[in-house]
Amino acid sequence: MKAVGVIDVGSNAVRMRCAHLTKDHRVEPIESSRTPIRLGGDVFNTGEISEENIEKLIDAFKIYHKVFKQNECEEIRAYATSAFREAANQDQVIELLEKETGILLDIISGGKEAQILKLAILNTVDLEKGSFLLADLGGGSLEISLITDGEIFFAESYRLGTVRLLQMFNYTPKKEKKFIQLVKTYINEFLRFLGPILLKTPVETLVITGGNAASLVPLAKLLGCGKSKLNTTTSYLHGKDLRQVQKELFARTYQQRIDNLGLQPDRSDVIVPAICVFSELLELSKCKELVIPDVGLREGILCEISEEFYPMKLITEYEQIIHSAYHYAEKYQASHEHAKSVRSLSTQIFQGTAGLHHYGQRERILLEVAAILHDTGRFIRLSDHHKHSMYLIQNSELVGITNQERSLIGLIARYHSRSIPNEKHLEYARISEENKKIVNHLTAILRLADALDREHQRGVQSVITHYSDDKILLFIDGTYDLLLIRWAVEKKKDLFEQVFQKELVIRYQTETNSESLETVAT
Repeated sequence: MKAVGVIDVGSNAVRMRCAHLTKDHRVEPIESSRTPIRLGGDVFNTGEISEENIEKLIDAFKIYHKVFKQNECEEIRAYATSAFREAANQDQVIELLEKETGILLDIISGGKEAQILKLAILNTVDLEKGSFLLADLGGGSLEISLITDGEIFFAESYRLGTVRLLQMFNYTPKKEKKFIQLVKTYINEFLRFLGPILLKTPVETLVITGGNAASLVPLAKLLGCGKSKLNTTTSYLHGKDLRQVQKELFARTYQQRIDNLGLQPDRSDVIVPAICVFSELLELSKCKELVIPDVGLREGILCEISEEFYPMKLITEYEQIIHSAYHYAEKYQASHEHAKSVRSLSTQIFQGTAGLHHYGQRERILLEVAAILHDTGRFIRLSDHHKHSMYLIQNSELVGITNQERSLIGLIARYHSRSIPNEKHLEYARISEENKKIVNHLTAILRLADALDREHQRGVQSVITHYSDDKILLFIDGTYDLLLIRWAVEKKKDLFEQVFQKELVIRYQTETNSESLETVAT
């Protein structure tokens, strides 16, 4: 049994949980806390976190750290979401938090957030059979995931958080009726994109998470909603009861919701746009009820830590990452066949040179995702498409990929064509030396794999790698234009030879025989 501490820094509040993790994946809670700090009120208005809220954040982290220390936590993991993702002073705040409390805060992408939430939901809702729409609504963003038979089919993060909406439409308790009208219209227009997606992949179950989703359960109990099943672990709020809750909320003022319905001051305003979002999602999905599991990002982080004890479970995450990458490739109309071919060839070369670069599964995933997405920039413009690919990747929400990994993937894709990694390029210059080596090696492999599929016709089927003290020999097999392949490889082999410090020699199907293979092998 292992004691761990987790922190979720959201746009409306900061949440902590300390728990024991058992080897059979049970989570035994020790202590939990929620501190209302509206970071989104700063960031979505001024672009950065205020000095006042920085001090509140440091004070909260100091208290949490004492709890973790008292319970002898072996690991502390702190994640920040939407507000921090957009804060101009994020680096300074992170540095200050670590200096004052010793806790390192990691800003995660919307895709990573969706992946973690799925882990939490799996403990209470069986996602392995059927189709599900998962919607996690926070103060700064709305994470949407579409899951079919346990596999994430679609995952995106949208700037549609409750605190953000309060800021956008200048919410005040006195002008609440006008605010509701504006928000309803805006949400209806904003969520229209889901229509075609749900038409293509209909869902059977709508699952909502987040602080506002959880607050609907005690409200429905208080208001005597009779069509719903309201439990401690997972509740089922019927559509008719949702409408009743909405009616009761809108009939009361900000203060009356606090006095009569028991809502906290920092919940009494955000619940208004939240219920508008939930109502619109229910209508779009054509589901009869909302499934509300009693979990959030904290529980997901605990599940993430727990799963790290069991590497076999990473296979599921790997499959979801790859599926997410192909989703984006399709979204930006990249050639599926070319992406598939370059991914396959990159993987073969990566494995064949493993004894030289010594990278593992995670680096291989970065290479595979870059291979799948390297041509997405063509969606914007054919000219300089490599630069556009980097931009699209770095602004995507890839499931299971961290912000830092997304940046590296973008750079690898950026250098698949034309120039090689260069210190004069800002995005490359600001990463660490260790990450530069990763980018250099993986880019070298991607450039070579892309050259081998120059015709975009999957002519090269397989690559066998052998190497000696001064040479790397690639034996390629398939049906291809020999002259075109020679030209493309010659043009792109420079970085490969540079990073591996060996001469690259290509042996083609028509030139190889068993004797030559035997000679190289010895």
